[in-house]
Amino acid sequence: MVDYSFFHRKIGNLEAIECPGNPEDPIIILCHGYGAVADNLTFFPSVCSFPRLRPTWIFPNGILSLDNNFRGARAWFPLNVLLLEEVSKLYVNGVKDCKEKYDELFDVDLDSPKKALEDLITSLNRPYNEIIIGGFSQGAIISTHLVLTSKNPYAGALIFAGSKLFNKGWEQGIKQCSQVPFLQSHGYQDEILPYKLATDLYDLLSTKLKGELVSFNGGHEIPLVVFQKMQTIIPKWINRESD
Repeated sequence: MVDYSFFHRKIGNLEAIECPGNPEDPIIILCHGYGAVADNLTFFPSVCSFPRLRPTWIFPNGILSLDNNFRGARAWFPLNVLLLEEVSKLYVNGVKDCKEKYDELFDVDLDSPKKALEDLITSLNRPYNEIIIGGFSQGAIISTHLVLTSKNPYAGALIFAGSKLFNKGWEQGIKQCSQVPFLQSHGYQDEILPYKLATDLYDLLSTKLKGELVSFNGGHEIPLVVFQKMQTIIPKWINRESD
């Protein structure tokens, strides 16, 4: 059984939790969702191990501190929770004409979290093709934004319960970004970010990038099948085939 150590440290201007791996193996950066903290995803190393790899895992804290109702939790960008609930219900009930409300929901600053994460990545002093960027929910959205609004050739992108955003330069960015492979996952019964938003994102990504959407019976979560898929696909991304 492999033992994992976790260390709190500041990387760039972000507080983060690091689980060190082999220096020659890739780095996987995973960003938490809204209302969570850095340690929300620290179960990944123990449930997603690799036969020939021991990557370094980094779990950064979001740049925004939420109010006391969330007990110190954080976010990557502001979120109108009541509007999110309204928009999600419209999608779940099959209402198609809700793009205006959806755009209002995500009319937020993504440049600040993007800069914070890119500063963190620069501080690692590793080539982009040795760095996998990803996250869950809001963390998946900001990770997608990094890929689509830069030309940085990341080793891969992990998009768990993400969503397509409009008016953020993604449609133009997909034409100019690097060929970053991606693994996307989403639950059919997700009532927070409904499944239709995932297929919209997959359709956009697939116009240029190679990747896969893992769909599953479930809600706003990351099930076992996703970890199993990661164990086979990540070694291929870095040219170390999994058995």
